[in-house]
Amino acid sequence: MIWSHISQRVLQQRLEDLHPGLLTRLETLIPAVTSEPLDPTQLYAKKQLVKILNAFLDGKKIRDASFLNSCLDFVPPDELAALADALKIDHADATFADKKEAVVGRIKGTRKGLAVFLEFFGLPDHYMPTSAEKLPSSLCFDPPTSQNPTPVHSAFKILKDFQSGIFFECKKRLGIPRSRFIVQMPTGSGKTRTSMEVITSVFNEEPKGAIVVWLAHSEELCEQAFLCFSETWEHVARVQLKAHRAWSEHDFPFDGGNDSMFIVAGFQKLARLVKNDPNVFAHLHSRITLVVVDEAHRTTAPTFKAVAEALMGPDTKLIGLSATPGRADEEETRELAQFYFSTQVGLPVPEGSSVIGMLRDRKVLAGVDYQELKTNRDFEMTPSEKRKLEDELDFPSGFLKKVGSDDIRNIEILKRLIIECENKSRILFFACDIAHSKFITALLLYFGYSAAHLDGNTDRATRRQMIEDFRENRLQVLSNVGILSTGFDAPNTDVVFISRPTQSVVLYSQMIGRGLRGPAIGGTPSCRVIDVKDNIQGYGDADRVYEYFDDYFHS
Repeated sequence: MIWSHISQRVLQQRLEDLHPGLLTRLETLIPAVTSEPLDPTQLYAKKQLVKILNAFLDGKKIRDASFLNSCLDFVPPDELAALADALKIDHADATFADKKEAVVGRIKGTRKGLAVFLEFFGLPDHYMPTSAEKLPSSLCFDPPTSQNPTPVHSAFKILKDFQSGIFFECKKRLGIPRSRFIVQMPTGSGKTRTSMEVITSVFNEEPKGAIVVWLAHSEELCEQAFLCFSETWEHVARVQLKAHRAWSEHDFPFDGGNDSMFIVAGFQKLARLVKNDPNVFAHLHSRITLVVVDEAHRTTAPTFKAVAEALMGPDTKLIGLSATPGRADEEETRELAQFYFSTQVGLPVPEGSSVIGMLRDRKVLAGVDYQELKTNRDFEMTPSEKRKLEDELDFPSGFLKKVGSDDIRNIEILKRLIIECENKSRILFFACDIAHSKFITALLLYFGYSAAHLDGNTDRATRRQMIEDFRENRLQVLSNVGILSTGFDAPNTDVVFISRPTQSVVLYSQMIGRGLRGPAIGGTPSCRVIDVKDNIQGYGDADRVYEYFDDYFHS
């Protein structure tokens, strides 16, 4: 390994430069987690320093030219020559400095070069970036004919009876001119699939040239909707249609021709367009038949509302989708209801039961084994943090950082994570902030478990690969900050581990919802929700959020 050529003193300095104060934290944390005594001098042994460096070194750092140069300075000349050979670099008569420059250029410049470097020195696979996959902005669908049958890429998912009930009620409501309504279906009950059945029927009944726009706030939600539509439409298409991605690097199709169009658009992209020109979609108003807003509880935020209104012509209909059609604030909830004409379509509640109970009985939703992890840590909010909580209806970032950096709390979290890892559970971990997520992930890697961190800054290709690895059981713990609460489908999740305190009913429902898919739809019979509970002073009833979820947590 490349670190074997670097002295103990230099390794220690590298770690201190990369993560100031880390080794001091680990002196207390590692023995507390393992319940085994650790002589501090053992932690600073070269073998331990290498183990810590491999766990805590950021994958981007290994591709940094300055860092690579400083590491290769310690490699013996014959080993550098062997590495150059492995990289297929012609280095005859080259000086050590020239060889090193060529090696760094090859490692930085090509994916294959980095792979050779990692293999040569036996470095961990998590340093390897994912190759970027460029998704097409548009797909064209022609209705099948006997001479030209449409290739089928997936099995057709027939709606279950409770989903069919929602479908027919939506169709009835869409028969009303300029109708607006919210569809409320619990997370895990198939609201996206049911909605696509509604949308495909709209396209098959509307004249050629109709446009349906699906709005979502995250890339995961956008891609999930695009794929679900494609999988449904290829089975039921009766008209020519183009499906468009309009988020991230994909542009909105202002000139999409005369074909019918299904457009999945990111709120942020459209918000920028509307800010520059409030009438940017006006020329499409006569064709936009329907706008569908995923996670509709966000609709009344000023920018989101402006986007929805900018898309809607005088005859456009509007459907909102949500598992929790409300806001923590009563006035906001009232405003949301009014925006959707105070009309809601939901599952019927059986007498003496609840929607959640009915879906659990039918194995559509998993049973929830709810467990509290009490840390007995006291966190006092400052006056400014209390004001922010009142204004933003959730804990401010500074307070979450303070909670996430508390190592006595982290010791209890890691102890429990290791127990779940030893039980072979697949775990979604919701961290307090990015630093907290990276810290917990690195420690799990240090202890020998497969774990990965992602957040809003993780590049799209890497994010997709991590999610796929988690789905396929190649990754045991997926730690995240703020991006897997919606639009993430991993039906075989065993544990949802919530370390992030929240006062948002909506956010909390989305986090626990990641583990709710039952065996009837490819999930698990039960999912454990581990909820870290602290003593947070100064904001009222600590259990206010959790009272909303009694039906989920109790049979």
